Amino acid sequence: MEPIAAPPDSASGQTLPVATPATSMYGKNVLATLNEV
Repeated sequence: MEPIAAPPDSASGQTLPVATPATSMYGKNVLATLNEV
């Protein structure tokens, strides 16, 4: 259940370490979006 609650938090503050696959994929998308912007 944490992976589902982690992505939004990661997108907001990016304080959580990328550990779960779901967070990894979501985190990469967020990072890519932030880089584009």
